[in-house]
Amino acid sequence: MIFLSGSMEISLNDTRENRLAEMMFHYARYLMICSSRPGSQCANLQGIWNNRMRAPWSSNYTVNINTEMNYWMAERCNLGECQEPLFDLICRTEEDGRETAREVYGLSGWVSHHNLDIWGHSGPVGYFGQDEDPCSYSMWPMSSGWLCRHLWEHYCYTEDLDFLKDRAYPVIEGAVKFYLGFLFPYGEYYVTGPSTSPENRFCGEDGKSHSVGMASTMDISILKELFGYYLKICDILGIEGETVDVKRVLSKLPPFKTGSFGQIREWFLDYPETEIHHRHVSHLYGLYPGKLITENTPELLEACRVALERRGDEGTGWCMEWKACLWARLRGGEHALGLLKNQLRYTREENISCVGGGIYPNMLCAHPPFQIDGNFGFVAAVAEMLIQSRKGHILLLPALPDEWKDGNVRGMKVQGDITVDFEWRDCRIHRVCLCSSHEQKVTLECNGISKIIFLKPDETEDMIFD
Repeated sequence: MIFLSGSMEISLNDTRENRLAEMMFHYARYLMICSSRPGSQCANLQGIWNNRMRAPWSSNYTVNINTEMNYWMAERCNLGECQEPLFDLICRTEEDGRETAREVYGLSGWVSHHNLDIWGHSGPVGYFGQDEDPCSYSMWPMSSGWLCRHLWEHYCYTEDLDFLKDRAYPVIEGAVKFYLGFLFPYGEYYVTGPSTSPENRFCGEDGKSHSVGMASTMDISILKELFGYYLKICDILGIEGETVDVKRVLSKLPPFKTGSFGQIREWFLDYPETEIHHRHVSHLYGLYPGKLITENTPELLEACRVALERRGDEGTGWCMEWKACLWARLRGGEHALGLLKNQLRYTREENISCVGGGIYPNMLCAHPPFQIDGNFGFVAAVAEMLIQSRKGHILLLPALPDEWKDGNVRGMKVQGDITVDFEWRDCRIHRVCLCSSHEQKVTLECNGISKIIFLKPDETEDMIFD
């Protein structure tokens, strides 16, 4: 079955389950086009499909995972322009975030926490005095660093220097300035504090449940990426900026560490988990959406695998999609597909639950209740299973499950402003077409081989693999 939507197609070998997967893929692209057009507002927890006077979680922008997940699929699935409303929201938040940085922390730059609204509110929010532990979600000044990743990734896919210089750099520099002031020395490292791992808790030395410590793995992962691409941006633009201080601090951020079970630690110290199957997998940010943990760090990859196995496969809808993306990075296509199938289970449950997932009769995804990040996260996971890229490198079918043995994709994007069409048969690439907007050299990896290709502007490189 082939369903055209805009400038992209995907087709899998014809089975009932594959047809449903294709339909979900194209449906989510349709939802993105409808709910996040340039000039409109950024897609929130329900997109534009909230039918209540007061939606679950107020239709906010929850930026400790959900808003970011909404846009994981945008660049790769040829909908980069749909990120414009997100960029507008980030810029509004940056303006408010400068006041928050100054008044709450006494620091320069800008910062935001776990929830934004349409006006870019950046301060910590929560039911203080009512919730048992509001700090577990509200005391998290790291979303500004995560949001900056979307600006950098847009440049990586488009290589638009004007966007990088005029829109991305000023916002990213402001976030960098805040975190340089927020970090403090602890022994041989620079650490964050107070620090949480979003919405999760650990068992302290007193045997009680706690959420606030220092240098959570997610904090450090976000900062390693932020500082890393900030240095790249300064190099690209020929700007000195804060490079001296960033290099000094970056070299002293704590390394990733493994815990007593061989898993990636979630906190600076090896605290026991109070909820082993917690829905958030924040400590794996460095694996996905980040690219800090790769095939070049096999021991850390294995530690991520152990952490994922310990978390289990249950969770909310968006949680299962994030786990599917993580398994795709680990080349675990069968495991990723199993999670996607779990999310495709039919449900009518609308009460708030931290497990379940599923899709409603109208194909909107359940948390439960309805959250659109499940729809968008589904596409991100499928794309991650079929293609992965970094500057100058394209990897095809990294996590292809056996049930998708034949298929083709047209109009997918990779970093470097390259459009990729590819076809596979019996789980092996048969044909690839690459088209670049400018001259460049890339390494194409597929069928267990690597091939160096020289691309010319707006000319298609068409290759057949036996």
